[in-house]
Amino acid sequence: MIRYILIALWLLATSAPVLGAETRYQLIRGSKALCDAFLDRKNEIQYVKPYAQRTDRRWHEYKDRCPDFLKKKPWMPYPNRDFDDYALFSVDVDNDGEQETVLYRRYDKEYFVTYSTGGREYRKQEGIEVNEEFLKVDLTSCTMEQVFWAYEKNQLLKLDGVTYIQNLNPHDRGKAFAIYKKQKGIALKGGYQDAICVFRQQ
Repeated sequence: MIRYILIALWLLATSAPVLGAETRYQLIRGSKALCDAFLDRKNEIQYVKPYAQRTDRRWHEYKDRCPDFLKKKPWMPYPNRDFDDYALFSVDVDNDGEQETVLYRRYDKEYFVTYSTGGREYRKQEGIEVNEEFLKVDLTSCTMEQVFWAYEKNQLLKLDGVTYIQNLNPHDRGKAFAIYKKQKGIALKGGYQDAICVFRQQ
């Protein structure tokens, strides 16, 4: 129960688009000519919505056809547990002029602390580490190619016909965020060194 409460609070805190908020941000890394557009023209930004969320009935077919899409790697937390969330998008994610199918997956890792009282030991959940990734997939050949992975909340957005990825800072939620642009053949790792713009709250 505590796990679901924590996840609900996390979703509530990160569900609203950062760029749509009235909070003032300043650019700390990136080209001012390019990056200022994300602040000055925030009302023109389109957040890409999934066409198949986790509850969509089509997932029964997708899972049967391409089971590896939702199969966890051995190193992921709780490899025998389903992904905590997943969805499919239709978007030109790598800006090559072609519309692609993009798989979103989220997996959480719970942290516990052990404490003693009255001569007995108890475990208490202290927090949740949230991991999110986007993968370009082919529903015919069932191939996958990772596009982006990072902690915390990531969102696909479009501005002037170009697709970008917005990432919140996991250690400073709501006070910093970064913008990434995926290009075909270039891998994004989610670190600030790959970001084209980094903003911090004033």
